[in-house]
Amino acid sequence: MEREIRRRQSILSVTGNGVMFLGMWSFLKINLYFILGRNAILEDILEDQSIDENTLLLIMYIISMILASLELFFRIRVGRGAIAESRDEKKPKRYIGMAMTLIILYVFSVIFTVFNLDFTKDGLWDQLASMIVDITSLVMLIELVSSASVLRKIKQQMG
Repeated sequence: MEREIRRRQSILSVTGNGVMFLGMWSFLKINLYFILGRNAILEDILEDQSIDENTLLLIMYIISMILASLELFFRIRVGRGAIAESRDEKKPKRYIGMAMTLIILYVFSVIFTVFNLDFTKDGLWDQLASMIVDITSLVMLIELVSSASVLRKIKQQMG
């Protein structure tokens, strides 16, 4: 039992750090996409020439940053909660629910990406890389929730 507890605590710690790291990567990826991929963004969206390009980009950037900040907040809360539980520091409360919310969002994201893969565009490799990162994040979140559940069950059985 002690060995399984240590194993699950280690998994919680590693996945907690991974969840936070991938959240920071997502935040950075959105910034890089707006800095380096301006033309691709405008090609896909800007069909109506009456809208100013800079205004549209600014609005899209602000909305994207708000959503990315929310995701990063969730990921930091989940990661810190998992790490705290792995160290027996305190009994974090809502991080499992937040992780489940992220799992649901990432399942939809992966499904959406699979159905929207465009094999004729130059950005296919970018789409595949993004999908692989999303799948990795999804698996990491599932492992985090699974390990937390098993760890709590084992500790409850031990008293």
